[in-house]
Amino acid sequence: MDNGQLVIVFVYPFRFSLLRSFGFAFFYAVSSMFLSLFNKSLLSSFAFNGYFLLLAYQMAFSLFLCVVSRDYLGNPFKIPAYDYGLHKGSFLLGVLYVANVGAGLIGLQLVNIPLFLCIRRLTTPTILLYDFVARKKVQSKEINASIFFIFAGTIIAGYETLTADLFGYAVTMLNNLFTAASMAFQKDFFDKNQGVKLTAFGVLYFNSLTALPLAVVLSLVTSEISSLSSFAHVGSLSFWINFIIAGSLGPILTYSSVLSTTYNSPLSTSVTGTAKDICLTVAGALSFSDFEATTTNVFGILLSFIGTGIYSWYSLQGLTTKTASTSSDTDKEGGGIGSGDSVQKIGVSTNSRDGENSSESEEGESEKASFLSEQGVRTPRSK
Repeated sequence: MDNGQLVIVFVYPFRFSLLRSFGFAFFYAVSSMFLSLFNKSLLSSFAFNGYFLLLAYQMAFSLFLCVVSRDYLGNPFKIPAYDYGLHKGSFLLGVLYVANVGAGLIGLQLVNIPLFLCIRRLTTPTILLYDFVARKKVQSKEINASIFFIFAGTIIAGYETLTADLFGYAVTMLNNLFTAASMAFQKDFFDKNQGVKLTAFGVLYFNSLTALPLAVVLSLVTSEISSLSSFAHVGSLSFWINFIIAGSLGPILTYSSVLSTTYNSPLSTSVTGTAKDICLTVAGALSFSDFEATTTNVFGILLSFIGTGIYSWYSLQGLTTKTASTSSDTDKEGGGIGSGDSVQKIGVSTNSRDGENSSESEEGESEKASFLSEQGVRTPRSK
């Protein structure tokens, strides 16, 4: 079995199948939902407070997979060798990753899943606000209308429990700020290092190098390791199964995200994300006892989904226009759709609305397409 076959061991069965796109989208949606549900179960049902201990295990597992695949399996994910300059340049990104995941786990423990997702949908308006303040980028009236619906829906959904869950809501909003800062820094990092080609797994590798020791130190400082021996469920097999699954799903989610966004259109990706959020909202409401449905919060959640739908629709309209313009320019320059440089650098952001805290830059999106293209698999963008 050569490296190309090893990379896409789950790709070839779907290569010529009509169900391929659906299969990859379903794989991503299920991975994302399972990660959120197992995290919520671990943090709420088992009342586990070892946020940084969980993160340390996740980073150790991710780093292990990255190193093994690079050094012993032919480097199928194009993970670069260690580079001090890259590590130093991406250090702040790793720190923000720890802060982002830490805030996300705490927020997920304190807030029920439907409202947590509702608040996390404010990540997009937060990023757009940053673009307006830092880059003077003004959005269209349709996008601004969608932001209004998202904000209004979130406020209405959380109004009844604002006093009781204020700290949880504040931590989740802090999670949004860390996500926005992380995405902004990642974009700036790639802008300053345009000659650097990092796949999603390359970013994961350097994030793990920074986040693992930092998470270990924080788990020591917060006494998470020392208090583990007195934890009520430390002898429970079901707890450790939950812990291992929750900590191991991170790289699987990254892989499923690469496949889904590479093989599916922006519309399919957007629909998958919305459908996944709806399913996760229902599953979270039914699986855990911390959500009590009322007319007010259900209406607010639905309003938030409407805002997200409006935003996705008009964002995709702009993306389609940009793609058509780019293709036209390429044809004029003689590049042609079938040329080797035809991979579009138009990224579709994967917002971390459900606790998985994963995101992709424009460069990362292009690299994901290049990743599978280099393995001899023709992607929709490379046809």
